[in-house]
Amino acid sequence: MNVIAIEDLDFAMEKTREKHGRRKRFRQLISGMPTSRLRARLTSMADQSGIAIIAADPADTSRWGAQHWQAPLTSKNRTTTRHDAAAVAIGRRAQGHPIRRRTAPPPAHRSDEQGHRTVQTGPMSRGIRPSRPER
Repeated sequence: MNVIAIEDLDFAMEKTREKHGRRKRFRQLISGMPTSRLRARLTSMADQSGIAIIAADPADTSRWGAQHWQAPLTSKNRTTTRHDAAAVAIGRRAQGHPIRRRTAPPPAHRSDEQGHRTVQTGPMSRGIRPSRPER
């Protein structure tokens, strides 16, 4: 199944003066974008082609993508931009994966000899356990 992941940018509520203040040129720029026509055309074309569209939450994708994916994706032959890293973050969020990368375990003989796990704790974790039982 083919899927397109996009950010769910809602410009309908973001055009007001309360949001952007006195920046008239910026408000005119946002108001001039044909986002509803683009969204309607994209959904109709994807429906005819049998492609699903997943709208991902846009919160912090640029910042987290640059922080966690820009350096690992950069090589000698390819320079990864912040926007490329944000696209990876959007795709991971649309697939249900966490944006942040797992950290590598510490080297041997610095702590308890490869005893650390590389997985991150979940959002509902209770915190760390004490090192010894309480008295």
